[in-house]
Amino acid sequence: MKRPSTHTDKNIFEKTLLEFNKLQKRNKIFIGLFLFLLFISSFVFSSLYQKLSYENAPQVKKFVPSPTPIPLPASLSLTASIPTIKKGESFDVTLNIDSPNQGVEAANFTLDFDPMYLTPATISAGNFFKIYPKKEITDNQIIITGLADIRNSKILIPKGKGNIAIIEFKALESTESTTILIRQEKSAVASKGINILDKVNNVDIKIIKAD
Repeated sequence: MKRPSTHTDKNIFEKTLLEFNKLQKRNKIFIGLFLFLLFISSFVFSSLYQKLSYENAPQVKKFVPSPTPIPLPASLSLTASIPTIKKGESFDVTLNIDSPNQGVEAANFTLDFDPMYLTPATISAGNFFKIYPKKEITDNQIIITGLADIRNSKILIPKGKGNIAIIEFKALESTESTTILIRQEKSAVASKGINILDKVNNVDIKIIKAD
């Protein structure tokens, strides 16, 4: 197919321009305004189409990795079922542990008490460990060890809050205050081979005379 000559294109343009000049001024303004609005509408439609296409496109969420939690140390505390007890009566003291975000594979605890005022009767295992290799009472100390549980060849390592043991004491003599304390230098909470024990809270007991 042959392309029209440049001379023919020029004649068509001149003819169109001549016809446009013959129009009345009002018609010229109308045609100019129409062409202007046509140009604007095509521009607006193009922008609107691009915006709608972007909004309807599936948004891909960026993957933001969760920050690694900072390892927090463990703490131990003692709580008494009755802070004030009568001479000759018994009460319970609970040894509590809190390891917020580190697993505890093994632990060793040493408690001191004054045998003049208190005597331990029994030691009951708590809910934190499943294995307690040692629960021993000496003249003025209590020694407890705990280990992580092993099931189906898997080690179940506990963490969080729990109690290690519940110790039953009997009050021997009246006193304003006697302390059951955790010997921190002889206690350890092991996580990945490191002692993560940081703080300990002891408990004071008041023993009053029996009626």
